[in-house]
Amino acid sequence: MFALFAFGPQFYNPFGKTPMAILHLFDAFVVIITFVLEIVLKGKEEELAALLIILRFWRIVKLVEGELHF
Repeated sequence: MFALFAFGPQFYNPFGKTPMAILHLFDAFVVIITFVLEIVLKGKEEELAALLIILRFWRIVKLVEGELHF
């Protein structure tokens, strides 16, 4: 959410000038879907939704990659 306010919607536009914007868009999608599923689902379904948390580790990969490029 902070990236949306700080950089604007063009930060997530895969056809714009932002490098790797498609990965930013994918990351935002995963975070939002995971948050919604954690709130809505209960029981066994919640355990299945927890598998999406693994995709949130993608954020760590992006952070490390970002630090390596600077």
